[in-house]
Amino acid sequence: MANKVRFGIVGVSSIGRVHAENLATNIPNAELVAIADSNFGAAKNLGAQLGVKNVYPDFQQLLENKDVDAVVISVPTYLKKDMVVAVAESGRHIFCEKPMAASLREADEMIGARRRAGVKFQIGFMRRFDRSHVRAKQLIDEGKIGKITLITSHARDPGAVAGWGADPQLSGGIFADNCSHDFDAIRWLTGQEIKRIFAEGAALVFDEAKKTGTFDTANAVMRLDSGAIAQIDTGFSMYAYDVRMEVLGTEGGIMMSMGNQTNTTLLGKAVISNESYSSYQSRFAEAYRDELVDFVECILTGREPKVTETDGRIAAELALAASESAQKLTPIFLFSNR
Repeated sequence: MANKVRFGIVGVSSIGRVHAENLATNIPNAELVAIADSNFGAAKNLGAQLGVKNVYPDFQQLLENKDVDAVVISVPTYLKKDMVVAVAESGRHIFCEKPMAASLREADEMIGARRRAGVKFQIGFMRRFDRSHVRAKQLIDEGKIGKITLITSHARDPGAVAGWGADPQLSGGIFADNCSHDFDAIRWLTGQEIKRIFAEGAALVFDEAKKTGTFDTANAVMRLDSGAIAQIDTGFSMYAYDVRMEVLGTEGGIMMSMGNQTNTTLLGKAVISNESYSSYQSRFAEAYRDELVDFVECILTGREPKVTETDGRIAAELALAASESAQKLTPIFLFSNR
């Protein structure tokens, strides 16, 4: 493994497929050698498309493949803990999609297993690798907008609340599933921790959310260490994949837009369109590639990942606090993430 990292991937629907395609075709010093998914037909089809011969219906079979140096875990939230622990105990490096866990107990078990094994462990917070967010971070750190006073994040997804995603015990709920990236981006961009959170949620769109008592629409207001205010709103759009952030400071402001496929704007009687992206896969395609490029470099050079297990745990803690606040309609004070 002197100059190449051989990957296995578990879970090939949605974002897992993006990671698999990048590892197989688009990342220097990486090779995709194994795929596992309980949907064996989907795994076999992807393996055939990417030229991967080792395809398994069971995660444990992938771990028995001695050619695997690192594993990408892209499965539902409730399945991650056991897989992360098993990968760590096998001595392989771990790249885990967000949200890291549905409970802090699970997150702590994952962290403990990783530390005992001494392997690399990166959480998939791809916004830290997105060019617009990276540029915003540089400008903030250079003092271009002065002291931060307000940071706002909008997270709207064309998806739906359904299946395991409608059960907060399995998914972590909307604040974990939709807002993990937002919590992490707020902490990363500001360089501050969140010390208080007040959230509200409602089921206004999907029948399954109404039946299970979970939320499909929510917002959260937070207080940072410096006294600055942070806000997140989230829900399900019917028009595009819509992620935007704004940072206001005493000397200026920064806006990160949802991203445009082209610089052409369509003006019409019924629509004004700048041809926005329809999915997170396309909006953050470059960032998804770059986060794995960086993870490979971590493994080959021995340095620590830019996104750590602690970042993943704090995002989980904030999501749980937001859920508790929305249920109790009271602010939640946070101390353990300081």
